[in-house]
Amino acid sequence: MADGVHGYSTGKMDLSFVGFLPAEKPEFAILVMAAEPQSGRFGSSVCGPAFREIAEKAMVHLRLQKGSAAPAPDPALMHQKL
Repeated sequence: MADGVHGYSTGKMDLSFVGFLPAEKPEFAILVMAAEPQSGRFGSSVCGPAFREIAEKAMVHLRLQKGSAAPAPDPALMHQKL
């Protein structure tokens, strides 16, 4: 049970990362959440890697569904360390 004001608990946190793709005319919105992560304090570092994996699969899906009209994922961006 929450012990803080308005339902907040001291020392506990939930992190999230949200994004959409493709940048032009988005078709997917992706939200990744981590409840009480064991390490990390920022959604980008904790949830970002899972977002990247989901986004990569979504881009492949778009290319398969729409052919070459869909933007190709940029491999250089996909393998950057977040």
